[in-house]
Amino acid sequence: YMTDWVFRLNTAILGCQQRYYEVLAEEQDKAAYDAVMAGDGFIRCMSIFVKNDAGEKGEDNRKAAQAVRDAVAAGAALEDYIGTRYNQDTSTCDYYFMRGYFIEEYEDAAFALAVGEVSEVVEVDNGFYVIQRMEPEDAYFEANLDSLKTMYHVCTMENEKERLAETISFERNELGEQIALWS
Repeated sequence: YMTDWVFRLNTAILGCQQRYYEVLAEEQDKAAYDAVMAGDGFIRCMSIFVKNDAGEKGEDNRKAAQAVRDAVAAGAALEDYIGTRYNQDTSTCDYYFMRGYFIEEYEDAAFALAVGEVSEVVEVDNGFYVIQRMEPEDAYFEANLDSLKTMYHVCTMENEKERLAETISFERNELGEQIALWS
């Protein structure tokens, strides 16, 4: 149902967002560098994700995630579950991130953990996470400075956008009641 007008509006909005990001990045380059090198707001986590695939029962997946969580809390290594039936993701599942990068449920659980601590099972729309907060490595910050600075800028922009969105209210008027976007 995208009309030419909606397409042009969406393109203009994306262009404004890109320009805002560029200005923000220029203005905050020193702040980004300082934040990255100090580790400000960045945490490192490792996680497994038990995905609810079609035909699977969510409760069975919750139990599988709970079994992993219990084993890791008892001393097993979380990385031993990466690439197994518990977690189809074969990457390292080792992430450095800051608020505004992942989904809220994941971030809330991860930021609440102390280094070395393992989360309870975290339910999201399409599955279950078990998260372990890891000790950050200084060498990683130096080796990945550019990508971490980009993450800082994107997250700063997203967090500011969310803050501003909370201040906006919308009330439909008579004209708004008559508009049908699908027509």
